[in-house]
Amino acid sequence: MDKLACYILDGTLQSYSLLHYLPSQLASAAVLITRKCAGRHQWSPTLLKHAGYSEEEVVPVARTVLMEKLSVPSELSAVNKKYSTDTAKWLTESLCAAFEA
Repeated sequence: MDKLACYILDGTLQSYSLLHYLPSQLASAAVLITRKCAGRHQWSPTLLKHAGYSEEEVVPVARTVLMEKLSVPSELSAVNKKYSTDTAKWLTESLCAAFEA
C-alpha cells in the first residue's frame, strides 16, 4: 500500500492548485485513496490519532487530488513513467471508481 500512496503523492507535486494544502493533508488524502483502492474503507482511530484529521476532513482533499490526477497533461508523465508497473497502471485506471462512494 505504501507504494500506491507514494505514487499518488508524487503526482501532487505537479499541480500548482494543490499548493494551498498542507503536506500532512496531501499525505492523509493519499492514504485514504490507497485504503479505498485496497478495499479498506474505514478511517481508523489510529489514523485519526497519527494524521490529526478525521475522514470527513480528508475526503474533500482526496477528491481534489483525484481530479488533479485525471487532469494532468500528457507531457507531464514523469510520475507515470517512474511507477510504470502493472500496479501503477491498475491504480490509474481504478482511482475514481474506488472513490466514488
